Amino acid sequence: MKIFLFIYFIVSILVSSDYKDYQNSDELFNLLIENKDWKIINNQEKISLFSKQVPGHTIYAIKISKIISVPLDMIQNIIMDVDNYDSVLSNAEGLITESESITDSLVVAYQFIPINLPFFDDRHYYFKIKKYDILSNKNQILVQWNLINPNSISNNRNSLSAIYLEYGAGVWMMERDKFDNILLSYRIFMDPSGSIPDFVIDKINEISIVNLFTDVLLEAEKRLYKR
Repeated sequence: MKIFLFIYFIVSILVSSDYKDYQNSDELFNLLIENKDWKIINNQEKISLFSKQVPGHTIYAIKISKIISVPLDMIQNIIMDVDNYDSVLSNAEGLITESESITDSLVVAYQFIPINLPFFDDRHYYFKIKKYDILSNKNQILVQWNLINPNSISNNRNSLSAIYLEYGAGVWMMERDKFDNILLSYRIFMDPSGSIPDFVIDKINEISIVNLFTDVLLEAEKRLYKR
């Protein structure tokens, strides 16, 4: 199940698309940032896990949150550094992540996910990551992502024998409570397509997002220690 871990690390915002699924990404993003309708799944080791129904889909959006003390800009830098994902995540074997274009606040990248299970196809997609300035607001977006239309990329890798993922979005957010603690959360919905049963997808999502979230925080703590 760890083969899906990298699905949850990408982050961005959709600009335009000719595909219906891509056009719906703004609606999905709005659903993810809205704090209502999240239902608690689990709460242990100070990490809370939630799910939310996505209209028109039988699998759920997932949110994970925890009060943190590491700098928010460090979290952002880890997420934006797509070319070094394999050194951050604890289970990234076989994954390929390559940036296509990079600016200070925007990254376009390609990712290939090998699925080492019989009768299941590999997955791949293009994504765009957008980073926001950190303000003194009580609530704000840190980083957000959407899948993007592969036809908009000049170096399109359509020749690979893998399923293109077309519908997905996610957002890293921070909120301050009444005690001025910082609550970091990651909210995501990704439809992996293909014939994987829904209950398997939901369980993979729950396990993978916890692993991812933990890996990012551990990396931030390592970098903070080295300062």
